[in-house]
Amino acid sequence: MISSKDSRRLLGQHFTPEPLADFVCSLGVRSPADRVLDPACGDGAFLRAALRRLWALGAPAAAGQVSGFEIDEACAAAAREAAPGAAVTAGDFFRRPPEPLFDAIIGNFPFVRQELLSEGKGFLKDVVRGEWLFDYPEVDRLTGRADLYLYFVFHAARFLKDGGRMAVITGNSWLHVPYGKVLREFLLSKLGLVSVFESRAEVWFPHTSVNAAISLIERKGPAREVTFVQLGKPLGPGQEGLPEGASARRVPAGPLRSRDNWSCYLRAPQVYFDALERAGARLVPLARLASIRRGVTTGLNRFFLLEKAEAERLGLEPEFLVPAVASLKGIESLSIRPEHARHCLLVVDRARDGLRGTRMLDCIESFERDAGAALRSPTLRGREPWYRLSLPEPADFLVPRFRRERHFSPLNPHGIAVADTVFAVRARERRHATLCCAAANSTLFHFCAEVTGRDNMGGGFITTYGPEIRALPVPAPACLEPFAAETGQALAELCRRPVLTMARELERGDRRRLDEIIWRAIGVPLTMLDDLCGEFAGLLARRKAHGQMAGARASSGGTGPAGDVPNDV
Repeated sequence: MISSKDSRRLLGQHFTPEPLADFVCSLGVRSPADRVLDPACGDGAFLRAALRRLWALGAPAAAGQVSGFEIDEACAAAAREAAPGAAVTAGDFFRRPPEPLFDAIIGNFPFVRQELLSEGKGFLKDVVRGEWLFDYPEVDRLTGRADLYLYFVFHAARFLKDGGRMAVITGNSWLHVPYGKVLREFLLSKLGLVSVFESRAEVWFPHTSVNAAISLIERKGPAREVTFVQLGKPLGPGQEGLPEGASARRVPAGPLRSRDNWSCYLRAPQVYFDALERAGARLVPLARLASIRRGVTTGLNRFFLLEKAEAERLGLEPEFLVPAVASLKGIESLSIRPEHARHCLLVVDRARDGLRGTRMLDCIESFERDAGAALRSPTLRGREPWYRLSLPEPADFLVPRFRRERHFSPLNPHGIAVADTVFAVRARERRHATLCCAAANSTLFHFCAEVTGRDNMGGGFITTYGPEIRALPVPAPACLEPFAAETGQALAELCRRPVLTMARELERGDRRRLDEIIWRAIGVPLTMLDDLCGEFAGLLARRKAHGQMAGARASSGGTGPAGDVPNDV
């Protein structure tokens, strides 16, 4: 039997507080004559808000103008009771043809990660492909990793009249993840994205590990500019218009088309853009100087990644055991040391005949008897035999996937193997290794990770994956090489003490020395470094406070992976 919590998770249901529904409806519903649709109306929160909005605008018979779809029969019944007179249809929105058309589409589109969509993904893609392939061929690039809400946006757009508005809540991942690029281009070129809203002042959905954003779209042709709004205060009852303390940034469509990550327009202060513009070509993406790969991806950590004590208990031969760092948790130094390798990777590069008489072969065969479906994972199917694991070249330094209070890129002078909880970075030219390590531990590098990293999973932390890490700016070698001796000394000084929280790091004189070298190398005034450090402290404090507001997620049945993350932070 599926629990109500599990049902909500599978359907992506996250019910909307009244002030948020009122605010969204105030954006989308503009006329007393508007016909309004909520494609995933849940228990009717947006239907009620739409009725309130229409009544406030003077609509004499508002109920007859409001419609909703809901796949869950029980929720559809609750919506009919909550919004008497509204036309609520129980059924799958994606099986409905786009008729009639509506003046306003509002709602909270379901957040369902691609792992939970399973066989339904093919049907959803066929629907939106059939509707948009002629007008927007790029829809064919919508990948299997896309969240359910992306499909809702595409399908709902066919129900929107020319000149109509769509004001909807979705997860904010589309702003920065690779699979969101198809939607970003669509909103710019076909629908007319007007504004994007986020809030650090409150947690809109405290029972899900997803951070949300509001998108305001007007079907009026290609967008010329988009306004990104960070709300500074909680929304109040009957909220119409922006609350006090909101900050807005208008960005022309051109720069948006050329940028793969839009999160910075919501989070980054002006000094971020000013410093990058002032530095110009003196800053280059990290990927230009270094190879960046995920740590060793085993495909089956419970077999390949063992604590040293467990490897000893099994009696595995030392020749197959490679010391490894499983995560950065508990590592307090900026330099990885052998004692930090508390795990072993099982590295076997022999056929079975070459393993006869070894405990390793016994371990492999015992695991095969019990593993079942685990051996059919895509990673393992690509190996022959499945247990053959090879190691890449050692990394010069590591970049964490998860950042909460600490920002650091630990050096790896002993070439220790690392698991896939971090990214491994190796300078393309050996002479640049120290410079890359130093740049990756500068405040500028960490600040850019803060404003361009992904915060879609909630929980008060930032995640940085390959696309973000490859784009992080570092000084071009020609600019930093004249300061090589100073840079090496400043980095060595940081390595002699424990890593602190970033808020405390900003107060340290040894960090300031490294930062001033970086700043001189890129030709940016030190006054801008002062501004950046001040803004960074504010960003860290706001993210921490937002995470604390959402702190009840794990204990109150939050529906995302955030509870698994602190092990790597």
